[in-house]
Amino acid sequence: MAWIGGAGLLAAAVISVGLFGDQADEQRKSTPAQGGQSVTRSSQLIRPVAASETEAAIGRLMMAEPEKAKVRAEVARGAMRLGWITVSDIRAEDGDWVRLAAGGFRQDVRLLHKPYTMAVPYLPGTPVSVTGLVDGGGGEITVAVYVGAAQVSLRPLKKGEVLQIPAP
Repeated sequence: MAWIGGAGLLAAAVISVGLFGDQADEQRKSTPAQGGQSVTRSSQLIRPVAASETEAAIGRLMMAEPEKAKVRAEVARGAMRLGWITVSDIRAEDGDWVRLAAGGFRQDVRLLHKPYTMAVPYLPGTPVSVTGLVDGGGGEITVAVYVGAAQVSLRPLKKGEVLQIPAP
């Protein structure tokens, strides 16, 4: 029975992030955009970092040491949390880049076919923004995130377009 609930949760996540192009297009048309942003509705795409993993997560942040120190201090005082997110390029590995931003910090990542797990600092209840930075030449920035081993394709992004993923 537990697997049925898990399958339902995964199905809801897949549908909510626009795995199917027609639904994504309809969602874009029916959801008013504020500042060019649309909202993705699944907090399961970011897995909270366990306390025992905090230093490893900070070490994997793609930012300068002074910024890592700020994250460490904010996490220590309980104002910020860390989460794991796994991303990849789901079509041609053509040099697509995205920016993950939350809590005043940002990280730019080149998307590869091989899934890459990275840490992201976030403020509880505040979404993580995924911004299309560079289209490597395929016409769209194609990114997937992962729920466990399951790949969830976000709708293709144009340069500068933003999706928001709710933080846990």
